[in-house]
Amino acid sequence: RQMATYTEALKKRVVRAATNASAQAMAKSVKTAIRGRVTRRTGVLERAVFVSRRRAQRGAETYRIGVRTGRRARNAKRKGVTTRIDAFYWYFVDQGHVTRKLKGGARSRALQRSRLRASGNFVLGRFFMRDGFAAGQSQAVDAFYKRLQRDFPK
Repeated sequence: RQMATYTEALKKRVVRAATNASAQAMAKSVKTAIRGRVTRRTGVLERAVFVSRRRAQRGAETYRIGVRTGRRARNAKRKGVTTRIDAFYWYFVDQGHVTRKLKGGARSRALQRSRLRASGNFVLGRFFMRDGFAAGQSQAVDAFYKRLQRDFPK
């Protein structure tokens, strides 16, 4: 009811700020999960976690929490300094992987992967994204409402 009295631009600004605060809280919980789950850390994986606003349908705010990978992450420049924040390996750490290079076509690789997994040559994943999202849900909701309460009186 309180939001109905405000203009569209003001509603959008308040909700966008609150949603951003919520996404930042969720990203923080993912970084905490990385610290707790990944054994060999260099800090690259934690620094590579990012939050970005996505285009959404009218009246909705969408934020994406992901990990920087690829050429743009390798050559990212911040204030004139080239940083190395390419955590291309994040999916292998999070979801697990087969410990050797597979050859052949897609069907052959799938068969080899299933045989290797059955024989025990599979490194289990650390599932830091899943655990971080699960642990950070209540913190994200709290951050959303805290930011709304802070911005409404203004």
